[in-house]
Amino acid sequence: MYKFLAKNGQVMAFGLGLLVTVIFLAMAMPNIGLIDEENPQNVNIFNFGIYATIALIIVAAVAMVGFGLFQVASTFRTSWKGILGFAILVAVFFISWTTANSELSSEVMAIQNSAIDAKVTGTNLKFIGGSITTLLILVVVAVGAFVISEIINFFK
Repeated sequence: MYKFLAKNGQVMAFGLGLLVTVIFLAMAMPNIGLIDEENPQNVNIFNFGIYATIALIIVAAVAMVGFGLFQVASTFRTSWKGILGFAILVAVFFISWTTANSELSSEVMAIQNSAIDAKVTGTNLKFIGGSITTLLILVVVAVGAFVISEIINFFK
């Protein structure tokens, strides 16, 4: 299966996308003149395209996770570095999340009061703060690794 998908997977994906696009256009184009100008929210000719796109995204995400887990399980000896890296990433996020501030500041309260649908909670703030801290830590690590590797390569 892997060899087949490695050889034909991209062609099959583009072909499926083309097929869905052609079906969508065949359904939508004849009905484009039937759009009610006074009630544009009642337009249903785009529903197939939206639902097909959502379905393809879900199928792609499930396939990505499934094939990734299959690859890790089938070649566990060579996958331990990736698993260790993922565990470190989760640990960095968990530490950042637990140390993040969850108090609503006056700026956040002003945004929440001015926006109609803004519902900011302490949990949201902790998640956002932990994510930003994780991002900054990973950027610093990446830049540091790049600089160190260039310095090592300079002296080789």
